[in-house]
Amino acid sequence: MSVIYIRQGDRWPEGVSDGLALPCAICGNHTNIDYGIDDDVWRKVVPESCRRDVVCLGCLIIRAGRGLVAESLRFVQITFPHMTIVCEEPRVFVYNYLKGIEPVDGQD
Repeated sequence: MSVIYIRQGDRWPEGVSDGLALPCAICGNHTNIDYGIDDDVWRKVVPESCRRDVVCLGCLIIRAGRGLVAESLRFVQITFPHMTIVCEEPRVFVYNYLKGIEPVDGQD
């Protein structure tokens, strides 16, 4: 793990969330989780009217399904005041054994 300290006046690293929490275009909630998803999945599941806005990970999972998100998630960033944690190769565990959780796309 590496820690990069950014001081006032330093150039902000490209692709790193600055912690600005905008409301989700679908549910309106503010989230501290940013993510990257394959462009084709984004275009397939996010309404065109919302594509230039923020869509929280929860709403994306509801729209796309756990399996599709698990297979196409590229990175996750968690933001806090004055700190962003970047997970560049997320490990995703999809589980079907909890009461009330339906199997993923035909998986038992």
